[in-house]
Amino acid sequence: GVDKNPVTELAAIETWLGRKITTVAGNFGSATNAGSTNPFFEPRANAGCYFDKKETYRTRTDVTVATTLAMVSGGGGNAPAEFRRNFFNAVAGGTYDATWREIAQKFVAGGHGDDVVRLGHESDAKFYPWSIRDGVHKEYEKAWLHVRSVMKAVAPDLRFDYQGDGPFDQINPATGTSYAESAPEVLKVADIIGVDVYDSKSWSANKAKLDYIQKLATKYGKKFSIPEWGLRVDVTGSGFGGDNPSFIQNMYDWLNTLPESGPGSVAYHNYFLKNKHA
Repeated sequence: GVDKNPVTELAAIETWLGRKITTVAGNFGSATNAGSTNPFFEPRANAGCYFDKKETYRTRTDVTVATTLAMVSGGGGNAPAEFRRNFFNAVAGGTYDATWREIAQKFVAGGHGDDVVRLGHESDAKFYPWSIRDGVHKEYEKAWLHVRSVMKAVAPDLRFDYQGDGPFDQINPATGTSYAESAPEVLKVADIIGVDVYDSKSWSANKAKLDYIQKLATKYGKKFSIPEWGLRVDVTGSGFGGDNPSFIQNMYDWLNTLPESGPGSVAYHNYFLKNKHA
């Protein structure tokens, strides 16, 4: 799959590939766009969620949209733990249930009732206000489970992807386990377990992360995803950027070592077509 907008550009990518695209990366909002409207499925803005996409996939119901869905509104990056804890508790307590029901209804009405929801995506990332870090893992877990339950009651065929970012395989000081394993009840009920990967790390580090999360998915009997992978353009002077054929080849070779079906097989992966790393 790809991350490419608007939907009208998919045809050009498919022509170049010589095949149909099966998944695309979608987004029900970012922390910088609270309160904006989104014609993705023409939903209205609500407290607790926000929308920033400008395309519609009603015309491409043959494509699975792997959609990020925030669990926290406001707070910004590096939101204090207490802010996150309080918001997670409000979510788990049902404060925003009408929002989750409405979003689920929009999936169904748009012909995408079986899409993938990346709920509280990149959960280990400190730059999102729904971060699992700093000892709020239990509250994150309860909120995640509650939102899934509410949405599945409306759209039972939605699939939920529990996934992380850079340090997902690293130790969470608050639990003594990996960040990925900081929400064990989520691991049990998620349909998919995945991780994002970019070439900003060495291949050995990226391979170790991919191996770890793929084996974790296998352990829990789940399919595996890479919701985002690609190249990082050097926009910060970090030394990364530009073409990286070896990274692309390594990803290709690694993906081809995985089983074709069953636990640990690939549910989907999206190459992030971006002019700069987002």
